[in-house]
Amino acid sequence: MTKSGYYQENDGGEKLKADAHFNGVVDGEARKCRDIGCALFFMLCLGGVGICTILAGEESDLDLLNNDARSDLSQDFAKVKDQKYVILVGCLCTMLLAFIWLELLKRFTKVVVYGSILAGITAVVAVGIIVMSLGKSYTTFVGACILAIAGLLLIFVFFMRKKINFSCAVIAAGCKGLQANKSIFTMVTPAVLGITFLYLLWWFVTAMYVYSVKGNTIDCKSYTTETKCRSYGCDWNSTSTCTGTGYDVKEASRWAMLYLVFMLFWGMLFLQGIARTAVSGTIAEWYFTRDKKDIPCGNSMKYLLWSCTYHFGSIALGSALIAIFKFVNWVLMKAQKGADNCLLKIVIGCVQCICGCIESIIKFCTKFAYVYIAMHGESFGKSSKSVSNLFSRSSFGKVFTSDLIANIIVHMGMFTAVGLVAVGTLTYMDKHGGFGASAAIVLIIFCCITFWIVGITVEVATDAVVVCYLEDVERNSSTRDFRGEDSYFAIDKSVSSHSQGINGHVETYGTGK
Repeated sequence: MTKSGYYQENDGGEKLKADAHFNGVVDGEARKCRDIGCALFFMLCLGGVGICTILAGEESDLDLLNNDARSDLSQDFAKVKDQKYVILVGCLCTMLLAFIWLELLKRFTKVVVYGSILAGITAVVAVGIIVMSLGKSYTTFVGACILAIAGLLLIFVFFMRKKINFSCAVIAAGCKGLQANKSIFTMVTPAVLGITFLYLLWWFVTAMYVYSVKGNTIDCKSYTTETKCRSYGCDWNSTSTCTGTGYDVKEASRWAMLYLVFMLFWGMLFLQGIARTAVSGTIAEWYFTRDKKDIPCGNSMKYLLWSCTYHFGSIALGSALIAIFKFVNWVLMKAQKGADNCLLKIVIGCVQCICGCIESIIKFCTKFAYVYIAMHGESFGKSSKSVSNLFSRSSFGKVFTSDLIANIIVHMGMFTAVGLVAVGTLTYMDKHGGFGASAAIVLIIFCCITFWIVGITVEVATDAVVVCYLEDVERNSSTRDFRGEDSYFAIDKSVSSHSQGINGHVETYGTGK
């Protein structure tokens, strides 16, 4: 089936056909707004948050929050303000290390990948040895099991080395694509982060208003713990008694808080989807473009605009599916904490595990659906089906391995970079006035977020390159006019062996002739 010069999969999952004009993405003129109903529903839900802000703002009493602030932690949080510039420098150092890590990952991909894997296995071995050294019979057994797991991991790495090598080539290509499209970091990322900050600010203000709405008056003397006393706006005095006038929470406020928690999940996942789609489209066009110099500067902003217009509803639908299960897991977690029955806690834990597995599967499918949405401009449902059919006709092992390896190196890189910055920064804080627990927590959180911005972009670029590679092979296997780099095809024996049977050289089928 042909549409605007681009061959799409049909509903039967047939192979993609060759098209000399295909450059990785469908032009804006051929795109349409998809999943409009979900887009309207998402906007309606955002309007609901606005209504909560207005209504709760009129009834709220922010003095109730001041009572909570008179805890011992308030002094600790004051140190966060005193050390704000040190924390900022720590974040900048983390950002610098993240870009150095990106460059090293591009140039020495195999070293970084295998080094990260071996470091992880070494950590498992160290844990096993430490557990065995405790000297008890059960700890010896547990330690032996941990060491056995480390051995199985080594065997797994050995037998998966070809797929890992392919993953290295794909990750290196993703890093090249990111560095060739600098507007991803200079335009798209700041724009999405700015919107995210404004959304979080709006959400926290609304949550603060809802939390501070007064309910019925209660007798504070009945509360015997400081936490319970302060949570209802009462005064905890020096004699360890609860005094003053407190207020319970309105039933409407409870439902409003649940709604706000769900919208926090949905809104944040939606913004992540916007960024994923924009980056995926940029990388896809870079992959299929023969002369990389033809790509205009700031090209990624085009895909950000398309993500916020044509694909608004599709991204809202994909993020809603994840948000629903994330919200259910959150509710179950709260229910498990409040449950007194041990059997009930076990049952809730099992349900949590099931929901967590379903959420992980949806996440995995959704992020690749976003790549296809960026490339072909189809609806979320059709993109999910098309990319699933592509994987089923190709090697799912390549997709899974590349995704797993990218995830491992990002987390190992984040652990290393944040660990170095945290140790150096906290040492400086300790020598210049000390630091509180809150300052350390804020530093680590902000440094993790800073590195995660670069790391998650590498993961998205890797996912996009994998999808582009599989589509490239399927489209151009008959003509051998592949668009990707030679390194993928040289490693992938299923392609390179067939290529060598025609011309005898893999190099003639890529762009690096």
